Amino acid sequence: MLTAHSFQNRSGSMSQPTTMKITTQRDLIREVAARWRQQYEPFRDDRPIFSIRNGYRQPIKKKEIAEMLDAIDAETATPADIAAIIGNESWTRLTCHECGKDTDAVLTVGQEPDYESHTACLCAPCVKRAASIPWRENQ
Repeated sequence: MLTAHSFQNRSGSMSQPTTMKITTQRDLIREVAARWRQQYEPFRDDRPIFSIRNGYRQPIKKKEIAEMLDAIDAETATPADIAAIIGNESWTRLTCHECGKDTDAVLTVGQEPDYESHTACLCAPCVKRAASIPWRENQ
């Protein structure tokens, strides 16, 4: 049974939304090693990554990338540092789902972000703009 506080995803399973929270690039940097491991463990040696973009001229294993991410100082590393290790900026990029601009922080509303989640990320100007919209009950 669906309630006001539950959602059914495409696979039919039920998930609960999170409370609203602010997510910053620093938060993503602090969590990147754990998120990488969650995504790719158990590591397979027969599936290395080869990417000229991040300077690897020889294949590199996902476990090696995990070890490099473990070794970063999460309080001083930059998104560029993470991109240099992983090979792209997607692991630290925050984009507002309303205006489409990249930003340093977003308000995350809805379910925990996932491939099939009902989640919205809004930058501060869009949150302020949304809060200023007149609201009438029973529209």
